Amino acid sequence: MPTIAIISASIRTGRHSHRVALYFKKYIEDNKLGTVEILDLNEYQFPLFQERLKFQTILPLPCWISPVK
Repeated sequence: MPTIAIISASIRTGRHSHRVALYFKKYIEDNKLGTVEILDLNEYQFPLFQERLKFQTILPLPCWISPVK
């Protein structure tokens, strides 16, 4: 039986794509199409893009850095 890796790539708060990965895992296993391993990027706690950019709080620039004009 083949081994299938499903990548759950969203790491944002309130993500919905992980439920899709869980659905496909159950479907594949219930129909005996293969064994499944879910690779959940949220488990690795990458600091990038944990939240949508429009919801991120922007820290003020240090006084020695001038903003780009």
